[in-house]
Order: sequence, then C-alpha cells, then structure tokens
Amino acid sequence: MLAGLLTFAHLLAGPGIQAAGEAEFRKHVQPFLTRHCIGCHNTRLKLANLDLQKYNSTSAVLAAQDVWDKAARKIRNREMPPKERPAPSQQEIDRLMAWLNAQYLRYDRTAKLDPGRVTARRLNRAEYNNTIRDLVGLDLRPAEAFPADDSGYGFDNIGDVLSVSPALMEKYLTAAGRIARASIAVPPQYKETSDRYRSDRVKPAGLPGSIEIRHNFPVEADYQLRLGFAGRRATPEDQLQFILYLDGEELQRFDAMTPPNRPRVGDLRIRAPAGRRHLRAQVADLAGKPITEDKGILVEYLDIRGPYDPAPLVPPASHKMLLVCGEWPGNYDEPCLKRMVGEMARRAFRRPVGPAEIERFFRHVALARQDNEPPEQGLRYALQSILVSPHFLFRIEQDRKPNDPKAAYPVDDFELASRLSYFLWSSMPDEPLFELAWNRQLRKPGAIDNQVRRMIADPRFSGFIDNFVGQWLELRNLGEVKPAPEKFPEFDEELRDAMRRETGMYVESVARQDRSILEFLDSNYTFVNQRLARHYGIEGVTGSEHRRVALTNGQRGGLLTHASLLTVSSYPTRTSPVIRGKFLLENFLNAPPPPPPPNVPNLEESGVGVTGSLRQQLERHRTNTVCASCHTRMDALGFGLENYDAIGRWRVMEGKFPVDSSGELPGGRKFSSPAGLRTILLKDKDDFAQCLAEKMLTYALGRGLESYDRPAVRQIVRNVAASGYRFQRLMTEIVKSAPFQMRRAEGGRP
Repeated sequence: MLAGLLTFAHLLAGPGIQAAGEAEFRKHVQPFLTRHCIGCHNTRLKLANLDLQKYNSTSAVLAAQDVWDKAARKIRNREMPPKERPAPSQQEIDRLMAWLNAQYLRYDRTAKLDPGRVTARRLNRAEYNNTIRDLVGLDLRPAEAFPADDSGYGFDNIGDVLSVSPALMEKYLTAAGRIARASIAVPPQYKETSDRYRSDRVKPAGLPGSIEIRHNFPVEADYQLRLGFAGRRATPEDQLQFILYLDGEELQRFDAMTPPNRPRVGDLRIRAPAGRRHLRAQVADLAGKPITEDKGILVEYLDIRGPYDPAPLVPPASHKMLLVCGEWPGNYDEPCLKRMVGEMARRAFRRPVGPAEIERFFRHVALARQDNEPPEQGLRYALQSILVSPHFLFRIEQDRKPNDPKAAYPVDDFELASRLSYFLWSSMPDEPLFELAWNRQLRKPGAIDNQVRRMIADPRFSGFIDNFVGQWLELRNLGEVKPAPEKFPEFDEELRDAMRRETGMYVESVARQDRSILEFLDSNYTFVNQRLARHYGIEGVTGSEHRRVALTNGQRGGLLTHASLLTVSSYPTRTSPVIRGKFLLENFLNAPPPPPPPNVPNLEESGVGVTGSLRQQLERHRTNTVCASCHTRMDALGFGLENYDAIGRWRVMEGKFPVDSSGELPGGRKFSSPAGLRTILLKDKDDFAQCLAEKMLTYALGRGLESYDRPAVRQIVRNVAASGYRFQRLMTEIVKSAPFQMRRAEGGRP
C-alpha cells in the first residue's frame, strides 16, 4: 500500500498531471476569468488594484497564491462578480475550485521546502512566570512587575517584537535576586539584638500616653518585651492600667500604679511569629477602654530583645528541585556543588551545558566560600547569574550550517522539546521531554503523538488556554470591558469571572476529550454555574462551580454565543454588529476586512431603540457604496448575533422594536436567527479550519506566516479534515509540520 501511495504521489507531481492542469486552465479557467473577472480586473482598469489579465498560465497562478486565495474566496462566497454582472453557475465555480485545489496539491508536493526562520525570542511575561514556577517549584509570578509585552500578528510571543529595554533589564536583575533568595534557604545565624522605641520619637503619634510601632521579628522565637512608664505616678484614685497588643490581640495588662522606689517598668516574654508585626501599648481604664485625654501618665519606651530559642527553619519546596545532592544545610562537597550548579543551568537553559559553562557559574560558589559565606549563599549567586543569562531569557536556536545561509535543517531534539513545551504549556520542558531529547527519541514514530496527548492532559495545558485562547478570542480584553452600569446594572465581577471560566472550560473540554474543532462553531452544551445560568435563562443550576449543561432551545451553541465573546465585541452601551462581524471574519473565517476609508462619519446613536432599531440606523449609515462593499458581509454576520445584548443576554426586543437577526450573505445564502447563522458557518468549515490552523501555527512558531508557509498550512488542514476535524490531530499536525520541526539558516530563501 505504501508503494502504491508513493507511486500516486509521484504521478501527481509528474509532467502528465502538470500538462493536464495546463489544458484544464486553457479550456475552463481562462474562459471563466474572461467572462466574469477580467472586464474589471484588467491591466487597464485594475479595479481594487487587481489585474487578473496577467495570470495567463498555471505557473503564473501558482506564483501569486496570496492573490488567488483571496480571489477564490470571493468567487466561492459569491462576493464576486458584483450583482450587476452575470453570475457564474455553481458548476463553473466548482470546476474552478477543483482545478485550483489540484494545482495547489501538485505544488505542495513539488515546491522547494522553506521552513522559515524564527528570531531568537525572549520569554514573554507569561512564559517567564511559568518557567520560573517549573524551574524552582515555587509560583512566585515575578513577571507581574515587568512592563507589558508588545504584540504582533495578534499574539505577544512573536520574536520580532519582543525587545529588551533598559527598564526590563533592571527588572530582570531584581527578579533574579528575589527568586534566588526565595528558592534557596541560607541557614540563619541569629544574634541577640535590643531595639528601643521611644514614644516621643515615634511617628505618627497615637492616643495620649500610648506608643504604636511596627517591628520586624527576624524569626519565630521568644522575645523579651519591656514597657517603660513615665510622667506622674498613678494613684489608686486614677484606676488606670497599661495594655500591650500584638497585631490587635491583647498580650498583657500592667497596673499603672507602681510602688515607690521601684522601677516603673512592665516585663513580658512572648513567642512572636516571623515578619513585620504591629505593637501598641496604651493607657486604659480598668474596663480596658483607651484613655483619649492626657492624664500625665504615659508609656515612655518599648524595648524588644531577642531572639531566644528560634524555631528551626523549614526549607522551601524548591530545595527538592534545586539541591539535588548533599544534605541541607551546608553538607555538600565540591563535586556535589558543581552538580547542582550544572543541573540548574541545564534546566534553565533547556539544553545540555558543558564543563566550561558550569565552571563559569560555579565561580560564584567558590567566591562565596572564600568570603566565609555558607555554600547556599554561593548557590544563590549562581542561580541569580543563570537567571540573567541570555540563554535563560531567550529561546536561542543554533544555526547548524552557518556557512550555508540557504540550508534548511531540523532543529535539534532539545530545541524541538522547547518548541513543544512553550507551544502547549507556555513553559519549559519537563523531565520526560528532556529524557526523550537526550536519547534522541523525540522524532521516533509515535513519540510526538504520545507527547501531545500527555501534555494536553497535564494541568500545565492551562498555559495554552490562558495565552493562545485568551488572545485568539480576545478574552484578555474582558477584564477591561466596562458595560454602562445604568444600562446593565446586573453586570458585576462575579458575572465577568463566570463568563471567562465558561469559555476556558469549553475549549479545554474540546481539547482534552479530542472533540471536533467544529464544535467551536456549534454544539449542544456549554459550562455554566448558577450565576451564568441565571444570565442565560437556564434553570436547575445551583452553586458557584461550573458544570456541563445541555442546551436545548437553540438560542446558544458554540463559542460565538458565549457571553464573554459577545461582551468584548460590544460597546459599553450597546451591541455592535460591525465589531461582531469583523471579529467573526478575522478569528473564524480567515477573511479580515480592510481598514475603513478615512473621514467616515460615526453612527448617530441617540435614536437607537427610540426612532429606529440599530439595524435601521446602520443601514442608513452605510449608504456609501465604498463602505457597503465590506459591510455587506460583515454586518450581515454581526446582525446574526443581534439577539444577544451587549453583555450576551438573550433578547427579542431592542427598546420598543423587535430584534431582527436575519441576514443574507453574498451569493444569496440567508438565515433568520443565530442558529441559522451557525448552520451556514458549519458549511464553511474548511475556512474555519484554515483560520484556526494559521493562528495556532503563528502562535506555535512565534512569527508571522509567509507565502512559503502555505503548503504546510494546506497540508495541516487536509489531514485535520480527514480526521473529522479532531482538535488533537490539529495540534499534532502543527508540531509535525516542517515550519515547526525545522529552520532555515540566516540568509535568503532557498
């Protein structure tokens, strides 16, 4: 069977098939263009800056695939030719599409391979946080203090835009020190200290006669406290006392009346937890009520001595990942210390490290020992140095053939492991991936498939949901949306969180259960809690936990009916069919509209729902024929979602006007409800599959797609379609593709 397939592939690429394609072009394609296209798109008129007259052969068509992809989409969707021109029959369109697909298939099998080249890219904030978490075993999130990452092609992991500013470099240095201190505990050597706080020097002043301070206790231990009293001596008639508090809790009461010729002090020994603590001593009556007026009796000072009998230090969980030999604290010989430094560098750099590299970082340990510092302090210095190395901060891939700039070659197994882990987890590889890379097993048959399944099932797959899905569906914008409270008083943070959770769980369910990506367009289930169910009008759901529920009334189905997406594609005061239609074209149908022409007036909103529906207002607004060329399809798609208000709630009235969610797409395809729109979108399933494949491949590679990536994208879509559009097949095809597995050396295209 394999031999037969290879023979078939050879025939497809052979001169006989090529000659047949050219004959078909002369017989059917060229006459089609003459009848329906070249009248407007010729060398002389060149409407829309498009000249189809010059494409007079199959090779000319294949040399301009970006032009022909757009032209074919408009012809297939019957956006072209315009209504006033004779329309081609469906048979003519089908023949043109079949010819074009056959030529693409031939081209894909014979085109010279160019996997492209990815710029060495630094870790973005999410990747930095996740990598630190998996490197040291502590969820410290240091990158939250970093400047925001720039985005390109819709994502913030694009190498060409991830620059390093002086401000960011300073943040890296600060974060590295903080991470090292939190990850490696140095055995403390506490000395007894004495601190005195005087009431006349403490700012701000508290109640009359009181003292209020914050003191840093270095460790959980016993501490000796002494209150010194001053002013006139209290008498029995005063009936006053001093009360000492720690973090708001009463510790001790002292009688304000002291015997003559005795020290006017109060002593107390306490067990204090480590950290900065609040201490307050004040004058009060016998019932404990603070005195608010000056009685001439006061707390003069508070002494704190200690620590005594400190609690043993509990090492952090990070020690299990970083201190891989010896016995903490301090019981390490030199080979053990070198091994620990080497392991930290290997995992941080995500590749093997040589003796010279290890020696460079071990120098910090040696210098610390010369200064009589504990070895753990030297390990801190080594880790801090590793974390500011370019080999940690950047994902660097080596050119295997630097003297041959046109060479294309596979990335090595460690680089492939990193590509895989940062795609699926937004984090570093784990030990199973490192082991496969070390043994050169990652490209063995079935290995990639097994790893994709394992990594999707891992909790770290949430990194993909947060970062790819969050940017593809613009969910990150949900936190910035502020629906007008006077129009939508029911919108609150609880509802916002429920919206976000629904979409994340929905995509995660499709991925983990390996369901069809077409369920993103329509399905009969979703995930809600009580708050979101009430918003949707779904009964029988109680509690704050999200759970899967069946959808039975046709009002909802698929991602486009999620309140999260409907809210981020609306204005604060109303829906926007234009924004929703544009969102759908860009993120689901792979057909982003061009930018609007300049000087287009804004919609007059004051009459929406009062003098006319939003639909009527928009129809008057786009009387400009230049605008109508794009808005015809964009607005129709957006109007299909008009049954959902600006926070995704179902409605049938807009003010005093009934909602009209019907629409007609170019070519006469009509729908009368959101359910009808979803049916039409499912018929364009290959457009959606290609759109999702391109966005996912862009995210996986960290670069924008180029014309030489088209064969890889088309092959991914063909294989995904053959599998029934399974989600895990899409991810597997991406990581098996040439752009993901290979790279081109620096220089021109081959």
